[in-house]
Parts: sequence; structure tokens; C-alpha cells
Amino acid sequence: MTSEPKKRAQKGGGRGTAQMVRLAMGLLILSAALAQAQVTLPPDIDFFGGDLLRAPQNDGGEAGKASPATAGYAQTLVFSDGRELRGELVEMTRDEIIWRRPDAGEALRFPRSEVRRIVTGPAGVEPSNGMVPGVAGNPAHPPFDGATLKLPGGDWLFGKVTSADGQSFAVELTGGAQLAIARTQIEWMHFGANPVPAFGFSVSALDMEGWLPASATMELAGSTLTVKGVPWIGRAMTPPNRFEVSFELPEDSEEGTRLWLQPFGPQPNCYGTGTAEIRFGRKEIAHLLFTDKFERQSAPLPVEALKEKGPGKYRVFYDGTAKRIVVRRNGREVGDWKYFTEKDKPADEAVRNIQFNALCFDRENRGEGTSPLKFNRLRIQPWDGNLPKEGQIEDGLDHLSTGETAEIAGKLESVTDKEMVFSGATRPRQGGTTVRFSGAPPAVLAGAEAKLEFGSQGEFIARNLRVREGKVLGETIFSSALELPLGTLQNITFQGPAMSAPPAASLDMLVFKNADELPGKALSATLPGPVRWRMVSGQEVEFQPGRIAGIRLAGAVPSVDPKAAAADATVELRSGERLRGRLVAWDEKHVQLEHPLLGSLGLDRNRLWRLFPVRRFDAVDGGRAPGGWKWKEAEEGSAEGRKTGANSDQSIYLDGTYVLRGHGYVGSFNWSELPGVERSIDPGLERFEVRIEAASQGSLPNFILMLTGKGDTSLRAMICYSNLQLTMQHATGNRRSPWRNIALAENLFATNGPRALRLFVDTKAGTCDLAINGVPVVRLGQEENERLLAGEYTAKIQPYPNQGMATVFSNIWIGPWNGELPSPAKAADETTALANGDVAKGTPKALHDGKFTIDSELGELDIPVEKTLAVDFGGALDAQKVAGRLRLVDGTVVNVERFNWDGHALTAHSSTLGDLRLPDGVVSELIYDPSPVHPPTPVGASKLAKKDSAKKNSD
Repeated sequence: MTSEPKKRAQKGGGRGTAQMVRLAMGLLILSAALAQAQVTLPPDIDFFGGDLLRAPQNDGGEAGKASPATAGYAQTLVFSDGRELRGELVEMTRDEIIWRRPDAGEALRFPRSEVRRIVTGPAGVEPSNGMVPGVAGNPAHPPFDGATLKLPGGDWLFGKVTSADGQSFAVELTGGAQLAIARTQIEWMHFGANPVPAFGFSVSALDMEGWLPASATMELAGSTLTVKGVPWIGRAMTPPNRFEVSFELPEDSEEGTRLWLQPFGPQPNCYGTGTAEIRFGRKEIAHLLFTDKFERQSAPLPVEALKEKGPGKYRVFYDGTAKRIVVRRNGREVGDWKYFTEKDKPADEAVRNIQFNALCFDRENRGEGTSPLKFNRLRIQPWDGNLPKEGQIEDGLDHLSTGETAEIAGKLESVTDKEMVFSGATRPRQGGTTVRFSGAPPAVLAGAEAKLEFGSQGEFIARNLRVREGKVLGETIFSSALELPLGTLQNITFQGPAMSAPPAASLDMLVFKNADELPGKALSATLPGPVRWRMVSGQEVEFQPGRIAGIRLAGAVPSVDPKAAAADATVELRSGERLRGRLVAWDEKHVQLEHPLLGSLGLDRNRLWRLFPVRRFDAVDGGRAPGGWKWKEAEEGSAEGRKTGANSDQSIYLDGTYVLRGHGYVGSFNWSELPGVERSIDPGLERFEVRIEAASQGSLPNFILMLTGKGDTSLRAMICYSNLQLTMQHATGNRRSPWRNIALAENLFATNGPRALRLFVDTKAGTCDLAINGVPVVRLGQEENERLLAGEYTAKIQPYPNQGMATVFSNIWIGPWNGELPSPAKAADETTALANGDVAKGTPKALHDGKFTIDSELGELDIPVEKTLAVDFGGALDAQKVAGRLRLVDGTVVNVERFNWDGHALTAHSSTLGDLRLPDGVVSELIYDPSPVHPPTPVGASKLAKKDSAKKNSD
């Protein structure tokens, strides 16, 4: 969405284009706000085996609605590799975190160095740094007459502030926390019902905690902060009507650095009404103030500035009353721009009502190896509308301003809950009033190791931090003996890299139903019964099964030959089980399969649902490979050795279901940086189907499906709220189909409900049919530049960029398609599909000499198995709840009533296969209380309309 509207608008311009961009940005406003608030996955959602993936979530909110957080699981450990674990913080020392879970037999102990963050309050209750939903829009925290205090560095607080003498200030936070702040530690104070932005960077990388993307790594060398791993950074805010952004850029990074002021969430390269884009440089400054059209302007720097060496020191002033931006560089004015003049005043008054909700920085990429963002200093603060005189000498006085009258110099003598005394005069505490205190900015805290975050009530860095008996103890710049109730905090964030490597592949993974994960070693596991687990630290703990979703075992060991585990045929049973092996015998009542791991299996034909007899025409589900579908490393010699495809390291996986957290902000559509999953499709499948079911906690799921071909064709389908966006690229011949935006019918799905997508591709005809929740939406291929050519494709499934809540992909399936759209009327048919596209009624009655025997209108036919695409036995799935499930390393799925894993071998009982005994290395997953299987959503219409309602737009 971000890059496409930009390109179109640059060509088209005009009011219609702006309205189109504003519509697109409207979708981002909501997702950005949600993503800023969503810190961790919620503790009470059952992602594996629950109702989130199927039950409609209506406005009444009963079906699929999450229950209140279970006691004892409300806090969250976020590890350096992104894993999360719910529970309760018992104690924290300088080296260790002691963690309690009701389902664990004893307290868990983790090295503090492995933990990136502790979420001590409810996840996402209050977004950081004063976004409107945090206070004014949150009924739990109604507005009050508070004050924002700017402390040293990036520290700030917002609460009820009083001072009897103007020297010592008492700050009361929500929850009853009381803090005493000396006047000498305060730079300025601003009164209002909401906090104003007071964040910034001074000398600690911890100052930048809370900025997006969460994957950014902040490295500090001397006084210079370098942003690594991401092309941009941003932060949500609710600024006052007038504010200032000041920063200092090192000489080697000034050229091409851009500041974005956004009316929606933190996001560069997107435009909504009011977006301000300012590009800085050593020779010129450029800007774009977006309202109805793109009109980028640039101007050379003053001659004196061209001779200057060293860093660029910028002050950017925004006046919301005059809709004006003034920029100063090294004390010289280099920009003074207005959004509107009297002659071009828009008729739409709403266009003039600009409200910023975020700021961002990035480096303009001109294809020449853009260097990373760097800062020597960064801050944002209120501004009274009067441009300061550069080089003003400190006069030893405080300065009071309301933004409406001239600034007053004097001394703040006291503050009560209703008024203040300034130089002997009593004044009411008026919203929008700012007091700037005399004296040099106070020194920042040295040796800080963590940041304490209070949501919309502030944040500050600390050292010597401990937690004991529900109290947070430590040192700050304003207190050598800090003591706070743990419950007043939202986050404790530790100094360290944003993201470390995922757990080693040699480790087992304990997966909980709410998507918590714990690496280690499964010593024993029983169904029904507990799991005995050895943690990476060596501690052994017993977990009760109620919240356990399953265990991913470390995978095949050398005793299992992967080639021996290969199979020619895949059988899908009505129970949802999948068996892989070699067809040995076949008659009208039984089928015999030689399984490479389970031996000879006799199957009742009545239990068979689908058969895919040839390996190259096989069907694969989302859990086919141990560990799930993965991205691939870039091919040797590719640019920068970057990864290609979806980054599955950011997903929580079990039993073919993927949970992807919702705080993966990206600045542009760099597909290799987005989380997701992918799987290659055998080029032998000329007709194939891709199925996905997507759900999102609390909102409609927005996601992307891409089919990428090797140098031939690619299809990108993006589902975003009530729109389907489509584009197709033909690399050969450099042809590209028009970009489509198809409005989806409101009754297509329940509000906030899951979305089932089915994509039917015929590369011989070049057509592609797409259905959502059983409704045909579009047919591609009727025009030459929209045809999918034959070739080797990879299916990639990814959440939409900036999707605010967690996205869950389940029931993923890729397999042969017989060329006919399925419908409820055809659900009971028995058919045999051939590789040449023919479909025969009925199913084979016998197998001999590598051929199937089928009764037809012409009599008995012998069809070579190698030319058989699929056999459909008709009828319906038997969607019964089962106690457990096993996944084997070859993709086999078996339902079981009980199992016992002793760390070396597994015994189990299956109603389908009887008693089983499997050695180490054969089983890849042990699954507790799995979700019942259900058939794919049938396509409700017999044929597609000749014309869809798509609105085509050319690039």
C-alpha cells in the first residue's frame, strides 16, 4: 500500500488522487494505532486449538471473545530472540529473574542477560508517550489536570504535580506511585489533560526504547547513535498545537536524512492530509507538505552554510494555528513554508484540520548504498509560537508561556492542583502553559542498565535495578533510592540488542496454547498427564497439561534416513489424518499402504477422503516439514546476500498453524523483511489450489498472498480490511497488469471474523480464480497481461505490513486442482482427476501392474497411476474432537487417544492404526488437545461473473 499510492499520485496529482491516498491512509491510521498499543500477545487467547480461527467475532463480541486474563499469567517475559512467556515476576536480582507460573511445579529461573523486556502491566493497555487512546480516549484513565515534566536525557513523567516551594516537586502517577523530583532535574513543565511529547535521545541508547520498528538496533559510539537493522525509525505522539523537533546529524549522515510528520501512525513513504516530508542535505533542503497533491520543492542552502564543516544542527518548528513550518540549520533559517495561502484555501475545511500523530526519520535511498541513520542529539518539546533568538544568553530566570501572550520571565514559586505562583502573581493552571526552568540542562544518569516505562505516564532510565516483594528498587538521576510498586509499571526494558538469534535447532520447544514458547529438552510427556522439561539452564520443571499446546521435538536424527522416509502417495483420511507411503494393494473395500516409518498399513476405503498417488502431484499442508515452512537463504551471488522470501523466524509454529506477532513495522514493502511463511510448488502441477485461513485477535485479518515465479510471472493479492488489491508482473517482456482495488462486500465475512481464501490456478489456460469465505471475488487471465504462465512458483503468505494485532494462519494447503471450482452440490461426488485435465466419475476399484481400474461409461478403463492427479472419495470429513495428535518427520499426521514419550521413544494408541511404538527421530511434534479438522470452504457460486467490480488504476 505504501509504495503503490505514492507512485500513482506522483503521476496523477489532483484532488481525486489525494482522496485516494487519504482513503488508503485511513486504513493505516487504525492499524498503526493498534500496533503501537499491542506490545505482546494477549495471555488469554487460545491460538492453538481454540475458537479464534473459526468462530465469528461480531460487534456483540460473544463468539470468539477472549476471556479475562487467567490469574498468574498477566505478566510477560520477552526474551532477546522474541519469544514470550507469561507468568508472574517473583524476584529480580542483578543476574537472575525468578518467574512463577501456576502450571509449573516450581519457580523458573532465567539469566537476566537472556531477557529483553518484562511487561509488568497488561499488554497494550496504554500506548507509550501520550497517544490519545492512552489517556483521553481510555475510559479507565479519564483526563485530569496533569503536567508533563521533562527530565534529563530522554526521561519524562506525566502526572499530578504539586510543589510548595518551587524547588521540590511531588509527582503522583496512576496507581498511587509517588515520586519526588528536585527542580534542578527538570528542564520544563507543561500543563494539560494529556501528556505532550518529551522523548528524545541524549547520551544513552536506552532513550530510544519505545521507537519503532521494534527490531531496530541502537548502537552508541561516543556521542553518536547509529540505527542498525532497519531503514527508518518512528514514534507515535500526540503533540500540542505548536511544537519543536530539534536534532543534530553527524556530517557523514546529513545528506538524504528525512523527517516525516504524519497524521496517522509512524510510517515513512506514506501520505495523508498534512504529511510533512523534509529532506536535509549539505547543499539544499527539500520539502513536501501534502494536502491535495504532490508538490515537492527544494531550495539551496545559504552561501555561508556551504562552507561549513561538522554536524548539521536543526530546529524544526510547527505552528498548528498558522499551518506553518519553520526550519533552522546551524542557527540560520533555511525554510519557512505554509500549507495554504488565501488563494489556494481548500473548500473542504476538514483538509485544514491537520493533527499529527507520529514522527519518523529515514534516509532517502538513491541506490548508492545509503548509510544508516545517525544522531548526535534528538528531542521534541512544546513551542509557544515565538521563534527564539539564536545564541540567547542564560538570564537565570524561569520563563512562562501560554502560546497566546508574550513570554514572561521570572521565577516559579509554587504549584497546587489548581493554580501556581509565578514571581509573586497567582495564576490558574491553564492547559497549554509551559514553564522553562533556568539553568543548564541537568546531567544524565551514567551506567543505566534499564528503562522503566509507565505507558502514557512517562519513562526514565535506571541502574542497580532489583525487584523484591512487589517493589521495584534502584537508582535514577532524581533518586538514589527509588522504590515503586511493581504494579505501577508497564515495562522494564533492558539494555541490549533488539533481536538475537532464535533457539538452536537442536533444542526441543514447548509451545503453550497462548503462543508462549520455552526451549529445552522434553524429558517425558504423557497424554493425559504432565510434561517433564529440562530448561536451557539445566533446571528441570514439571508442567501440567492444561495450557500446553504441544511439543516440537528437535527433529530427525541420523538413525532416520530422509530418503527412506520419502513416499510416493499421500492419503488424507476423513478424520483429518494424513498418511504417506507406497500403494501396495487396492480393492473395493481396502487399501494397503507401505509406510516407510510405520510399516504395512491396511486402511478401510470408507475412511479415505482424498488420495494423491504421485509424488510430483502431491498435496502439502502447512505442517508438512518438521519445524514448518521456512524462508530460504539468498542464492549465491545475489545482492548483499539478503534472505529471499518470508521470514518465518518471527512466527510461533505448531501443527501447521502459524502465529505472527503484530508489531513488525516496516517502512516499505521489502518482502524479505516481512514475517511469514512460504513453500515452493512443483512445476509439474499445471493446475493447483492454494488454501489459507487467517484470523486476527480483535480485528479483521489483513494479509498478503504472493505467487512468485522464477523470472516469469508473479501475482500479489493483498487483503486489507474491505479491499482486495491485486497486481501481476510479467518479468519477460516487462509487462505489468493494472493495479486493481476490489471492494469486498460487507456481508462477505463476520465483523472481525476469520477469512478463508482459496486460489485456483490453471497455468495452461493462464487463469486464476480467487474466492474469499466461499464467495468468488475475481477471475484473472481474461486479459493477456493478467495470465499466469506455466513455471515454478513459490507461495508466500505474510501479514499485511503494520497489521496491529497478531495474525494466525491455519489450514494452509497446496495441492492439485481438477480445473472445476468446488461447490456444495459437488461435495459428495466421487471423482478421479487425471494429469491431462480430464476428470472421470467414480474412484478406482482395483490396482494392478501400476494401473488403476475404473468403471466408466465406456466400460473398464486402466489408467496408469503416474498419470493420475488425485482421487476424491466424496462425502464429508469426520470432524470429531480428539485427545492428541502426532506429526512425523515425513509429514504423516496421526490422531491418538493417548501417548507416552520417555525422551527416547514414544508409545501411543490410535483408533486408525492401533498401538504404535516409534523411536527417537521419527516424531516431530506431540500435540495436546488439537483443533478439530474441518473441510475447506466451498465456493458458493457455480461460475464467476464476466466482469468484476474492480477499479483499475495504471501505474
